[in-house]
Amino acid sequence: MTGQLVADVMTSPVLTVSATDPTSDVARAMAREDIKSVVVITEDCSVEGIFTATDYMELGVAASHPESTTIGDCMTTSVVTVSPSDSVTAAADQMVDHDISHLPVVGSDDQVTGIVSSTDLTVCLAP
Repeated sequence: MTGQLVADVMTSPVLTVSATDPTSDVARAMAREDIKSVVVITEDCSVEGIFTATDYMELGVAASHPESTTIGDCMTTSVVTVSPSDSVTAAADQMVDHDISHLPVVGSDDQVTGIVSSTDLTVCLAP
């Protein structure tokens, strides 16, 4: 991982959604794309939150009306992000420090350019 940048290992493009999207639609899209997180963005494409498979599992039966429950109702809003020019080591440190497995990658224009996951970091370490 030494010397590698987030830009070298991130997934791009990233699936983005709106806070007003129904969780049921987003969960189906995540399953179809075989991904474990989506970035919730505002109209100007800045990060508003993140919705992960863990968020969906925690929602579980708590949502009595899954078709009317929106991403905004259950997304994580305290989002830790990284820059494409950050080191992979710095991204790994952020994940450990915040006990998270997905980091949206945000460019200098404050717009989402990708996502880096613990899986991406594992692949980076594999021989």
